Amino acid sequence: MFAALIVIHWLWRYAWLKASGSVVAMSWTPEGFCCYLASGDVVEGTILPKSAFNPWFITLHLVTLDGRRFWWPLMADSGPKEQLRRLRVFGRWYRQQPTANQS
Repeated sequence: MFAALIVIHWLWRYAWLKASGSVVAMSWTPEGFCCYLASGDVVEGTILPKSAFNPWFITLHLVTLDGRRFWWPLMADSGPKEQLRRLRVFGRWYRQQPTANQS
């Protein structure tokens, strides 16, 4: 029961955009990332390499300019379809860590 309540809370807050801390828009460049929250606040920082960019679910790990770390789960339908697609492509190609050392 407790686990179900935690999942519902996270879905309500982050995936379904119902809380004031929900991400409603975002912009990014190779140098930085900017999230616009439902409350009107702006969170700026960089995308960490441990972020995951899957077709149906994005787990976005960020570090802000003041050093705080955040993660936001984004479902495929939790934002503009084209913008999330561009984020997945950007994340997969720009922030991917190499799996083996190259000589």
